[in-house]
Amino acid sequence: MTTSNKDANNLITWINKNGGTISNINIYNEGQERGVVTTKKIRDGTNVVKIPKKLLIHDGLGQESYYGNQLLKGNYSQINNLKISLVVIFMLDDMRRDSFFLPYYRILPKQISNFPIFWNEKTRSLLKGSPMSRKIQARINNFVQDYKIICNCCDGFEEEYSFNDFLFIRILVGSRNFGIRIDGVKRVAMVPFSDMINHHQSPNISWFYDNNKKFFIMRANTAISRGNIVTDTYGNKCNSLMLLYYGFALPNNKSNTLYLTLSNKMNRTRTESKKYEMFPQLDAYLKTDLKDYATNNVFTFFRIWVANDNELAQYRYRTKYSRPISLNNEIRMLTALNTFMEKQKEKYILSYEKAVELANSISKDTQEYLALLLIIGELEIIQFYISFTAHMIKHLSNKGVPTDSKYNSYSVMLKNTLSL
Repeated sequence: MTTSNKDANNLITWINKNGGTISNINIYNEGQERGVVTTKKIRDGTNVVKIPKKLLIHDGLGQESYYGNQLLKGNYSQINNLKISLVVIFMLDDMRRDSFFLPYYRILPKQISNFPIFWNEKTRSLLKGSPMSRKIQARINNFVQDYKIICNCCDGFEEEYSFNDFLFIRILVGSRNFGIRIDGVKRVAMVPFSDMINHHQSPNISWFYDNNKKFFIMRANTAISRGNIVTDTYGNKCNSLMLLYYGFALPNNKSNTLYLTLSNKMNRTRTESKKYEMFPQLDAYLKTDLKDYATNNVFTFFRIWVANDNELAQYRYRTKYSRPISLNNEIRMLTALNTFMEKQKEKYILSYEKAVELANSISKDTQEYLALLLIIGELEIIQFYISFTAHMIKHLSNKGVPTDSKYNSYSVMLKNTLSL
C-alpha cells in the first residue's frame, strides 16, 4: 500500500493551494507500508497539519447528494452506520467525476486484501476455533444489509454501483474517517493527508477541529526529532477490532481480548432454573487482567454455575457471587474455568507454539501473518487462565504452595474476602 512521489507531492500541493498547511513532515514508503515522517525537528505544541473545512469530505456532503437525499427520505432505520454510509454514497458518485477531491482520491489504497473480510480460504481456515470467524461473517452481513437498504431507498443505485463498489469504499471510509464536530454538528469526515498517519499506543500528535478557524488541526503533543515517524492513536483495541476496522494487527498487543459466550441451562431442573434466572448468559471480552470488570463477570458466572443447592438457598442474588462465597465454591469455580479454557484451546487448529513458529517463518506482509498474530493473542489469554486456575487450585488446596506474584491482585482479594 505505497504512494508514488508524484501523487504525494500533488496532494500536498493541492492542500497548500487551498489554504492548508503541511509543516516539516512528509509521506514515506517502506516496503508495503506507508506513513508520515518528520523532515525537521518539531517542537511540542507545533501545528503540523492544518486542513481547511472545504477539503473535508463529510456526511453533510452525502446528505446533499442525489442518492443521499433519497436515502434520508426512505426507511433507513436499520442501517448500521448512517453517517459513514452517506460519506460512501458521496464518494462513489464524486470519484466518477472530474472531482475537486481528485488529488486525495489518488492516494487512497488500491487494494485492501489485508482486511479479514477479503482473506482467502487458506487464511480463514487458520481461524478455526477463534471467535474471529463469527465476527468476520457478522461484519459482512452488516455490509450486505446496508447495501440492500440503500438500494431499496435509492432508485437506480443498484444499477449504478455493485455491492463490490460499495464494499470497497465502505471499508476505506470505515478505516480512515475522523469523528469531529463541525459547526455544532457531529460529523464523520475523511481528512486528506491526516488519514495517512499511522497508529501508535503512545502517539506523538493529537487532533481536533477548530470551529472558529474552520480547520482540522493535528498538533505535536511532544517534541519530535527529525526522521521520526508521526503517529496518531486509533484507541486501545484488541487485534480482532484492529483487523476488522483498520486491517492490521499488533505483535504483543496489551489490549488483546478473548470473546466468550457463556450460558446456563434453562428449566431442566429446579437448580438449573435458579442459576438461569440469576445469570442466563454472559458475553465477555476477557483480558489477562485479574482486576478487569469482564474478568470478575466471568468469575461471577462460574461461581453461580458450580453452586450447589445449599449455596443457592443461602446466596439467592447474583451480586452475592461477585466475590467468593466460600473456599470450596471458589475451588470448584477455578476448576470449572480451567476445564472450560482447556476445551477452548482444543478448538483451535493450531497450538500456541505452532502459531508462533509459523509467524516467525513467514512474511509480515501476508494475510496469514495477520491471522497468526490474532490467534497468538487469543491463545495467550487462554493459556494465562489455564495456568492461573491450575496454580490457584493448587495453592488453595495446599496452603504450603506460595502464590505467584502475577496473581497477587486475586490472592489479596481472596484473603480479604475469605480471611485466608
